[in-house]
Amino acid sequence: MNKKLKSRKIKKKYYEIFIEIITYIIIGSLFYCILDYIFTPKHPQVSYTFKDYEIKTNERLWDIAEREIQNNSYYENEEVRQVIYEIEQDNNINSNRIKAGQVIKIRIKKDELSNVTDQSSIDNTSNRN
Repeated sequence: MNKKLKSRKIKKKYYEIFIEIITYIIIGSLFYCILDYIFTPKHPQVSYTFKDYEIKTNERLWDIAEREIQNNSYYENEEVRQVIYEIEQDNNINSNRIKAGQVIKIRIKKDELSNVTDQSSIDNTSNRN
């Protein structure tokens, strides 16, 4: 009788561990899906190119991203963090390491090339999806 009780306790413990592992897998998968959704560009079919932008004194990527959301239709209705993420990826930078005078590339729609005031600041590289 004592052996059966021990056996049941061991089986119960293994069952609890199994359930715990499955729970962590489900939570991890959900977390991954949420992050993937947040950081996946919402406009993958939009053809784009880049404009050069020179960072000003005391300017942060957050400031640049907010301004681009307002003035750049490529980033229209986008979240600030997503725009910052794309700028960081396009320029291979970390937002903590930008400085005044540094030139970064900002995405713009290809059909808006004529709307950019300084045509010499356009980098006519093709879409880097």
